[in-house]
Amino acid sequence: KREGDTGSSAVQVIALTTRIQQMQKHLSIHRKDHSGRRGLEAMYVTRRKMLDYMERKDFEMYRRVVQTLGLTRTPPVKYIHNKRKDQKKILEKRKNKKLMLKRKEQKV
Repeated sequence: KREGDTGSSAVQVIALTTRIQQMQKHLSIHRKDHSGRRGLEAMYVTRRKMLDYMERKDFEMYRRVVQTLGLTRTPPVKYIHNKRKDQKKILEKRKNKKLMLKRKEQKV
């Protein structure tokens, strides 16, 4: 936008992207740097939030920044339930229903 601009969302996203790229390079060399990996994850989240803000407030600038940086939008990961536990609960419910029916039949 203008010389010395450090506060606009677009500039912050670009700065974060360069930091992310530097951290990715660092982590490719230092694989056991777990605190660095946590920092990288935090940077991803911050950039995503800034991009969401830009998408709402200034869509044209958002499109320009995303296109310039070559970023792609990935949908959020949905939580996957533990199917085995769910199946176990269902079987227990069925078993309990059968027991209840047997008890009712015995009373009558």
